[in-house]
Amino acid sequence: NAFTKLLQNNAEQAQWRQAADTAASEYGKPAVERSCPFYKKLYGGILTVDAFRYSKVDGCKAYFLSHFHSDHYTGLSSTWTHGPIYCSRATANLVKLRLRVKPEFVKVLPWDKDYLIPDGAGIKVRLIDANHCPGSGIFLFTNPRGLTILHCGDFRANKTMLRSLANTRIDELYLDTTYLTPKYAFPRQSAVISACASLVSSLANPTPSLLKTLQSYLPPPNPNPSPSNPPGRLLVVIGTYSIGKERICLGIASALHTKIFAAPAKMATAKALEDPHLNSFLTPIPEDAQVHMTTLKDITVDSLKSYLSTLSTGGFTRIVGIKPTGWSYRPPGNRGLDKPSVRSILDDEAWESPFGVADLKPRGVGTGARDGDVAVYMVPYSEHSSFRELTRFVCGLEVGRVVPTVNVGTERGRERMRGWMGRWEEEKRKRG
Repeated sequence: NAFTKLLQNNAEQAQWRQAADTAASEYGKPAVERSCPFYKKLYGGILTVDAFRYSKVDGCKAYFLSHFHSDHYTGLSSTWTHGPIYCSRATANLVKLRLRVKPEFVKVLPWDKDYLIPDGAGIKVRLIDANHCPGSGIFLFTNPRGLTILHCGDFRANKTMLRSLANTRIDELYLDTTYLTPKYAFPRQSAVISACASLVSSLANPTPSLLKTLQSYLPPPNPNPSPSNPPGRLLVVIGTYSIGKERICLGIASALHTKIFAAPAKMATAKALEDPHLNSFLTPIPEDAQVHMTTLKDITVDSLKSYLSTLSTGGFTRIVGIKPTGWSYRPPGNRGLDKPSVRSILDDEAWESPFGVADLKPRGVGTGARDGDVAVYMVPYSEHSSFRELTRFVCGLEVGRVVPTVNVGTERGRERMRGWMGRWEEEKRKRG
């Protein structure tokens, strides 16, 4: 009832105030000396999720790792002895390979099956694919009293998740709120991959009109244009994390009918994922691949020009950088972003965010051997849930309390997210 809800809201705000006060009092201390915040501790702290930076958490019997990204595993190392670490098989492989954590502390969870946590007070956990990076998972916990908690780590919500959670009452939902703002209702991954595949296919065999269009993006006109020789071999360099962005790499490589080059460390990481499809595309020989993986920070015109100059063989004379990030998305002008209704977000085509090759424009163009031979494309490819996907996910579930886990550092930010969660709940009541 309304009174109970008010009490819950007041209690939650008190938790956030206490967390903020504690964080302020511990400012400047090393992470291992700071208190683990409440939104990383479940069932009173007997379990924690992605809380390794705080070292040993008093009372914790089982530590969970949602995926192998550094902002989630920081604190893990070969010296870890504080308790068992539960994660997917791919994540477990990387924890042992890259962080040298002793194997006896790393426990592999099965996919989509309830697992009784040893010494976990009878709590069961089910690992569900998070649709984020390889090996990433969301955790569905249930204790003997029936209290159910869903912790999403980092995830990109989809219909498969909703189907797997159908008819499940979720008492507490710990939500990845990276893009919980109307501006970031970006396109589906498949649409972005398809557009990028079409783009690189056309660039690999450009028409004269396409070459002229690319040259139009050069800042100053070239007073001494190069002779109009046939374009050479195209190299596509894609920004990635230690893991993540593999799908867009595979989509582009498939379109070009080519291999994907990975440096030795990246190759070892990819092999640990145990993905036969990905492994079939990888090569350690850069000249054998028209698609190369690098870090996101290296997708700049200057870095790409420098990289191209190091490849003396392979016939590469042109290079295109692809920087996949949801932060690059710009919504259309006809989309109302000022307090849109939840109904419109869920139902209106204006929020669908179609995406095609015509939407891809180079953000940077430079000169190499030929004018316009270096180009950078920022593409709205994300492995986090878009604003619309978050709305559909929460509105598609039976949820009690929603706890944000990202962008929670200010009261203003938390209040803004609380507003959306209240509107989601109101819309669900209207729809019955």
